[in-house]
This record gives sequence, structure tokens and C-alpha cells, in this order.
Amino acid sequence: EQQPEMQKTREQFAAVMKEAREARQRGDTATAIKNFTRATELKPGDTLAWQGLGITAPDAATSLKYLRHARELGMTDGYLDRQIAGALDSLGQVEEAHRAIVELHRSNPDFIPAYVDLGRYEIWLRGRPDRALQFFIEAYRKAPAFVDASVPINAYPALVFIFSGDLEEAERWLARASATAPESPAIAALQLLLASARENRAELSKLASDLPGRPGAAAAKRGFAGDAAILSGNFEAAANTFRGLIDSSS
Repeated sequence: EQQPEMQKTREQFAAVMKEAREARQRGDTATAIKNFTRATELKPGDTLAWQGLGITAPDAATSLKYLRHARELGMTDGYLDRQIAGALDSLGQVEEAHRAIVELHRSNPDFIPAYVDLGRYEIWLRGRPDRALQFFIEAYRKAPAFVDASVPINAYPALVFIFSGDLEEAERWLARASATAPESPAIAALQLLLASARENRAELSKLASDLPGRPGAAAAKRGFAGDAAILSGNFEAAANTFRGLIDSSS
């Protein structure tokens, strides 16, 4: 009798996990939370169920609780560590989040997203775009075709070079990024920033009308605008931009 019952539980678990993931992908957060919660009830020791519940949670504190529980259950995954750092960041515990990414990078030097995060922290926390550039280029050398959340790794050096005024070098990196992920909304955002830096009004007008038609373009544009604000030293504007970006994507 126990064997059929276990089989039934496994089938139920697989079904609710599938529905939870599909709901999350289509933006139905309430259904996703309901199904991830049911999954944790069916299999309390399953780390993927707790991670799913954590990344779907309605607030950062709840997210952190569930993500840490997944880790306590034995989950070892770079993306989980990154998600925990993201929750800490959202709670305003930025230095602790930074330490978590530093530790992730130390323990897993081939995990490319950590380079992206460390580069961005160098800009946000330290105001050192030159050090950020080192992380971005090192990541590019390790994985030249890497794309993180639709942004190709070679878009980040382009951004730094735009705001350091080296527009020729920025254009070279932008060409690489465009070849890596031509449909990325980050490409259009970078083109817009480059045209703005060159005060190319005709190009600006063309790009500005093209940008809204791209999927995810508004989020990418705001994200790059936030980085731009950071690089120019306007931390308050950057904070507001990223806060709006987080709120709109949660």
C-alpha cells in the first residue's frame, strides 16, 4: 500500500511543480505561490520547491526566509546564492549582499553571473567603474557568449566605455554585444546611450521610436539608465530607478 501512495505523491508533486513554473512564467504570481506552497507540503525536503517559493515570494523578507531554507536543506547552486544576495540587497543589507557575492565568486570562480554582480557593485558601492570593467572583461574572456537576463556580457564594458567617454571602444564592445544577442533590448538601450553621448539627434530620434517595440525594452532601458546615473555619481536617481525596476518586475 505504501508504494502506490508514494507514487501518487510523486505524481502530484510533479504536477504542482509544473503548474507553479508555468504560472510564474506567465506572470500569475498568486497561482505560482499556491502551487509552490503545495509542493513544499507534499515534499517538505525538496529544495527546488522552496527555491521556487522563494523567488516567487511577494516581499524580500519572505523570499529570503524560503531561499535560506532551501540552502539549509542542502541545496548548492550559484543561482540560489545569487538570489539570496538579491533578497538581502532588496532589504537594504547591501554590504551583506556584496559579501555573499564575493564568497560565491571565491567558492565558484567559473560562475559568470557573479562577475556581473561584482562589477555592478564596484560601480554602485565603490564608485570604481575601472574596477568594474576588470570584472566585466574577465567574465567576457571566460564566457564570451554569456547572456544574463537577456543582457550579453559584452554589453557591460560598452556601458562603462560610453560613460568614460571612450566612444570608439564602446562601439567596438557594442558590436560584439550585438553579434552575441542581436534581439536583446539592452542593445537598443546602449545604441540610444551612445547616440546621446555623440549628440547624434537623427540617430536618437530613430532609436527612440524603435526601442519601445522591443520585448522587455522598458526594463532594460531603465536598468541601463540606472547604471548611467550611478556612473555619473547621481546615486539618488539610480536608487529610484532600480527601486522602480524591482517593483515593476516583482
